[in-house]
Amino acid sequence: MHYRFATALICMLFLSLATPAFAQVPPPPDAAPAPAPAAAAAPTPAPAAPEARFTVSLSPVHLALPVGELMAEYNVNGKLGVAGILGAGSLTVEDSLGSEVKGTVFEVGAQGNYYLWGGFRKGLHVGAEALYLYADMESNGVTAKGAGLSVSGYVGYKHTFSFGLALILQLGYGYTVVSAESEGESDSDSKGQLLLNLNVGWTF
Repeated sequence: MHYRFATALICMLFLSLATPAFAQVPPPPDAAPAPAPAAAAAPTPAPAAPEARFTVSLSPVHLALPVGELMAEYNVNGKLGVAGILGAGSLTVEDSLGSEVKGTVFEVGAQGNYYLWGGFRKGLHVGAEALYLYADMESNGVTAKGAGLSVSGYVGYKHTFSFGLALILQLGYGYTVVSAESEGESDSDSKGQLLLNLNVGWTF
């Protein structure tokens, strides 16, 4: 009895050594998560064109006198422009008797422009202009000197082409005060008048 039991026990031990117990095989470790795809690089925006800072222009109308008038406008902040005006040349006019009066003319002035629509390169603007003019005239040996101050308001438009050419048109109304002196006599006058500025130049 004990022999059979021992034999059976030995057989059971032998089988347990030869065949592993029904132990659960541990599951394989989870596979590592796939790496997230790299985000596509955002396209680099094209660099913005440099903002124009100046417009320098001439008045073709004044050249017909002939007087050269140069205006240089500075871009303050894209919507506001300030300009200086310088002019010089010769002038021939007729006096009340029909005689020719020749002389030299100098002018200096300033403008302030605010661009309501668009910006400094092209746009609709409103502005104000102050211009001082001095003239030294002579006729038949008689000399005369005169000076005048004009203050005007206007509406204008500036268009700058892609290659830099600028066209400026301004239309408004102003008030002018002038005085003249000749041979010890003097006279003065004041009046309102239309303002028309047409300039051609370059924006850069």
